[in-house]
Amino acid sequence: MQQIRLRGDTAHRTALLFQQSPLERSQHAHPGPSRLSDHESECAMKRKQLYLTGLLLFSAVAARAEPSRWEFSYTGFLHEFSGTDATPISEFDPTHVIRGVFIGEDLNHDNVLDLSEISKLVINNYDYIACPPGPDDIRCRIDRFSFALDGGLDFSIYRGGREPPLAYYWENTFETGNAEHFFSIFARAGVSWDTYYRWTPETAFTIQSVVPEPGQYAMLAAGLLAATGLRTRRQRKSLGSGS
Repeated sequence: MQQIRLRGDTAHRTALLFQQSPLERSQHAHPGPSRLSDHESECAMKRKQLYLTGLLLFSAVAARAEPSRWEFSYTGFLHEFSGTDATPISEFDPTHVIRGVFIGEDLNHDNVLDLSEISKLVINNYDYIACPPGPDDIRCRIDRFSFALDGGLDFSIYRGGREPPLAYYWENTFETGNAEHFFSIFARAGVSWDTYYRWTPETAFTIQSVVPEPGQYAMLAAGLLAATGLRTRRQRKSLGSGS
């Protein structure tokens, strides 16, 4: 039989309890409502604070487990144009923009998203993974894709279409660091056009994730701790002034 050794006030209170009648012991075990002491109130508030903080951090981890959405753009290119009976163009165009969105998750935790880890890649409003059909018998493919989480983005994609009754063919390619290229031809008429938007040192690149990063979650947690701590101090002062 395990022996439990009671000391000091605990032993004294236990002896008094067993000297009471069953009714008295029942009333002692289930006392009526009473006001919590300042210490008990403070402990309860601390437990609530820890619970809320844990809930926030759990939610942050759960959110980070979801794929992230990234939005990017390139602005400013060397515009080159040539075509049948057309005046050639070769000039820098600071207004031309290539916009894109991709969604992915770093499944192998190597801080790089590759083609197998993305579920969407939209360039200039066209989804190259879904590759929806169109009236021009559209074909598309992604030759390569990678995104280092420190900001480096690299891809090469192709989309093309044709309208055999008109003998019209076109293709559009994007290759980061090289050029966006659009080519079209009316074969029967012998008319064609070539358009390039080439990368230059002046080409500006921006990218951002719409999902908060871990540092932002830490800031949220710290903010919650500060707010809860302030509330705890106010409640403690309120209890002290009411006593």
